[in-house]
Amino acid sequence: VLIGMFCTVQYCDMGSYVLVADGCRFLSGSHHHYFGRTDLPMALQGGEITRISLGDDVWVGANAIVMSDVRSGSIVGAGAVVTSPVDSYCISAGNPAREVRRRPTPLS
Repeated sequence: VLIGMFCTVQYCDMGSYVLVADGCRFLSGSHHHYFGRTDLPMALQGGEITRISLGDDVWVGANAIVMSDVRSGSIVGAGAVVTSPVDSYCISAGNPAREVRRRPTPLS
């Protein structure tokens, strides 16, 4: 695993041969703070922390924010915001991240 400078890694498992560029954020899910009640300050409403994972052979571009799983062989574009799982051998980009292309799957 290669992790660039100025990254934040919360509860995240990383597989083998993962490449992470500078400035990436790996947040533990997207529900850190609940905010549904208005009779109680948001800081007192609790939240949910979820362990995320990156599969083997994943490349995450600079300044991406990852809040969900990224499966093996995938690429997350620079500046992407991953809010839902990224399928294997998928190239994702944008905010929120969406599939823009697929990589060839290895021969069995």
